Amino acid sequence: MNIEDIKNNLVLEIDKLVHIIKNEYPNLVDIPLDYNLDNRVHIENIGTISLFVKDKNFYFPLDEFKVLNILKKIPGFGTIKNHKTCTKENMIINKNTYVTYIKHVFLKGLTPLEYYKEILLHETLHFCGSGGGTAIREGINELKTRQLAKKYDLLTSSCGYPKEIKIAYELEKIFGTDIINKITFSKNHRETKEILDSISPEASLFFFNLEEVMEKEFYNKYMKYNFPGFRGLLKKTHKYNSINYKKAYILINKYKEKLENIKLNN
Repeated sequence: MNIEDIKNNLVLEIDKLVHIIKNEYPNLVDIPLDYNLDNRVHIENIGTISLFVKDKNFYFPLDEFKVLNILKKIPGFGTIKNHKTCTKENMIINKNTYVTYIKHVFLKGLTPLEYYKEILLHETLHFCGSGGGTAIREGINELKTRQLAKKYDLLTSSCGYPKEIKIAYELEKIFGTDIINKITFSKNHRETKEILDSISPEASLFFFNLEEVMEKEFYNKYMKYNFPGFRGLLKKTHKYNSINYKKAYILINKYKEKLENIKLNN
């Protein structure tokens, strides 16, 4: 399959996912008025093996072709064509890591198109207005990705942002699905604060303190780096494994204790 065929396939898949997301979050999504996916899907050298959405455009890395060509030469590539990283039961929260995904890519013998498609739902949510780029927002976006995949039987690896999604999952248990859905599509700090202030000023303070603590760890150990080529794959895994959200969990546990004390006193 050539680049143009891959692009056309991705455009059709994105369009399908956009309609599902719009139906799921009808009053929250932010779709560009100029909805021409042919002009918004780019497969090119972007200096990393990671695909991303920026300014409502999709960027798919050509580096992935090089990485998969290297993996193809290693004995065992593609020996388990039906390999899966999760079941429907553990699709949301599991023990998957980036290493899990690398093994999956190798054992299943993914093509570039298959690789792109397994990450496409996550990125299409960003296209539809879900926040990203920071630890807490990527975790929330990945949580919504897995929830949609489970509900509508959509494709996802359930390996993305494994540390961040666990915190997003805790936040949804604390604040509820409706609040987290609104935060998912909030456009800026002010909107997010208004959503959390509807609960209490303490909720806002907790969330933004948590966001700051996570971002220091996430950016300094992982996000500030680029990951080009095959070495980028190994570097990405190493850098991500170094992230430790111990301080974030201390904040979460303190806030949960505070909420529990309020319940007991009432």
